[in-house]
Amino acid sequence: MTGVQRKSDLRGGLRRLPLSAWVLVVFAVVGSIGPFLPGIDPLTQDLTSRLRPPAFLDGGTWDHPLGTDQLGRDVLARLVVGCRLSLMIASLSVLLGAAFGTLLGLLAGYRRGPVDIVISRLTETQLVFPSILLAMAIVTSVGRSLPVIVVTLAIIGWAQYARVVRAEVMSLRERPFVRGLEAAGMGPARIMVRHLLPNVLNTILVLGSLQVGHMLLAESAMGFLGIGLAPPATSWGVMLAESRSFLETAPWLAVIPGLLITLVVLSINFFGDRLRHRHDPRSR
Repeated sequence: MTGVQRKSDLRGGLRRLPLSAWVLVVFAVVGSIGPFLPGIDPLTQDLTSRLRPPAFLDGGTWDHPLGTDQLGRDVLARLVVGCRLSLMIASLSVLLGAAFGTLLGLLAGYRRGPVDIVISRLTETQLVFPSILLAMAIVTSVGRSLPVIVVTLAIIGWAQYARVVRAEVMSLRERPFVRGLEAAGMGPARIMVRHLLPNVLNTILVLGSLQVGHMLLAESAMGFLGIGLAPPATSWGVMLAESRSFLETAPWLAVIPGLLITLVVLSINFFGDRLRHRHDPRSR
């Protein structure tokens, strides 16, 4: 293939990307490089400029395009830094929850027997237990640090992976190729890792892409309830929590991060649905 053909294929692939994917790319770029740009400081305070409205409202200035908060901190700078932290929390919690849930799902679906019973009961208990109560119990007991928030969200989300992977593996276990591998003397661990796991990766990918949005909402809800990251950490959830006392006097402090959260979550869900339709013929 020539260089011209490669460039043509690349341009064609980029044009076929859905709008939701481009929105996510923009936010990923902003979260990756935005905090390191000059002038982006979410902690600098200026009490003489506190609660300034955005530039497009009366009283606003372009020195602070999206206004300032109750301490005179620039809202745009806090949104940029908060984008990085919120997306990082959501992504890490999904990766951790997916790894743990997939492992348990593989074990339950392939081993069956007592192992399946124990894991299934644990999964059912996790799914019926209120997520917010569980998050409150963990955070109030351990603390509000970044690792604790990530692990808490992973604990909330792992059970969905375990249930879905278990069902897929139980179906695959009866296939002739698995029976043949067992007859050839291949060990259970090798069968699960080398042959069953690749067959459920598409399902895990689709579920993970959808759950990133759920984790982003969960982190924001935890921040709004006061059980998210502790200040001076800056995430969209923290910004929502700090805006509660100013909903009437400075509504932009809640509206702007709320709109960004909505846009990102909708884009993630649309992109996840696109992946599901592509990899699961039954959903078409």
